[in-house]
Amino acid sequence: VPPLVARRPTVSTATAPPAASASADEFVTRRWRYLLVHAGGIYGPQGVRQSQQGWQSSRYSQGMRQELFEAFRSPQKSGILISERRLPESTFLEAKLCLAPTGEGWGIRLVKHVLAGCVPLLSQPWIEQPFETLIDYEAFSRRLGYGEVSRLPTTLSDASLPPSRLHEMRRALAP
Repeated sequence: VPPLVARRPTVSTATAPPAASASADEFVTRRWRYLLVHAGGIYGPQGVRQSQQGWQSSRYSQGMRQELFEAFRSPQKSGILISERRLPESTFLEAKLCLAPTGEGWGIRLVKHVLAGCVPLLSQPWIEQPFETLIDYEAFSRRLGYGEVSRLPTTLSDASLPPSRLHEMRRALAP
């Protein structure tokens, strides 16, 4: 069963996702501070930090969080922010996409990012998503497989993922 994340009863316009608060033209032409954002445990659940040595054999998040963290420790160079710590909610509104990795199961970030209005980047190779036969995930998300991490800055660039397409994906989050 996919995780349940309750919506907040009220969302102010200051915290509303860009798709809900910005005009279409403003959204399509906006510059993103980050190409991709992730916040949370990298080497294991909070309090059960696995050693950085030997993470390649880790089952936690299929090794995807670790590979991304190792590849993109410096967001200034790549525009990709992979943090071990919590980040302010506003950070996710400044991101083109938000990472949705597995945890010890599906992970809760897919649901959280959809509710926040951020296009999820599913880094869950070989995992069928909740209700995948009923929901068109390609309409509102992208996928990241093994061997694709090093190409992420190019894959997420405006040339590969134009703002108009991103806007369509954000609009497709609501249904």
